[in-house]
Amino acid sequence: MSELLHTVSMPFLRKGKESLKENEFVLALAIDLKWFTPESAKKVLNQAEKEGLIKRNGDQINPSFDLGSVKIPPG
Repeated sequence: MSELLHTVSMPFLRKGKESLKENEFVLALAIDLKWFTPESAKKVLNQAEKEGLIKRNGDQINPSFDLGSVKIPPG
């Protein structure tokens, strides 16, 4: 699985939700996980959308894949 898929999965998995608001997703990557700046987290979100990993429904973001099938590597 790709790093982008793992990255996109983490906010949903950590929050235990199938749908997040855009700002929840960005803050999860930037503040909760401390993986990106907020600006970089928005770029990750846009790239995920371009690659078809997420779907937007207004302000809500949903993964376009089965979160249960994602195995996050340790570390």
